[in-house]
Amino acid sequence: MVQQLGYLDNCKELEAFFNSSEFAHYRFDTPHEAVFVTDNNGKLRYANSAARQLTGFVTDDSAKHSLHEMLVLVDEETGLHSPDPVAACLQAKTIISLGNLDVLIDRFGNRTPVAGTAKPIYSEYTKLVGVILVIRDVTPTRMMIRRMSRQVEENNSIDHISFERYKFV
Repeated sequence: MVQQLGYLDNCKELEAFFNSSEFAHYRFDTPHEAVFVTDNNGKLRYANSAARQLTGFVTDDSAKHSLHEMLVLVDEETGLHSPDPVAACLQAKTIISLGNLDVLIDRFGNRTPVAGTAKPIYSEYTKLVGVILVIRDVTPTRMMIRRMSRQVEENNSIDHISFERYKFV
């Protein structure tokens, strides 16, 4: 799990933090969680290697790309764009979860089922200075749910057929 960034004094301190060697301690290089960090305007300040790989922006110059360019989320069933979790977090000033059926579309058009949360970063004076967005690939979980759902449907249809075949008088 990602460590908490802690409290930062103001936006200038956030800027200094991003440029400091201390930030290197918080590089969030976990292979299982994509981590994006934005400032209080939603501008991408950091994306870990898992985030770059998941989105298809594999070079270290991911900060040259906007978060909206890197993070395309759609509803798996409707195909409609999902609400921007960072913008929602900045507006609501609280933790925002991704939708249950969100799919991330990478720069090559590949679709990956994802889950995640956006959490505000506050200064010690409770000023909102940024957002940390953590996303993970949930492909195995969704595959298991689909497989179990099909098995339940098959069992229900078999039970129905069996019941029809052996009517009780």
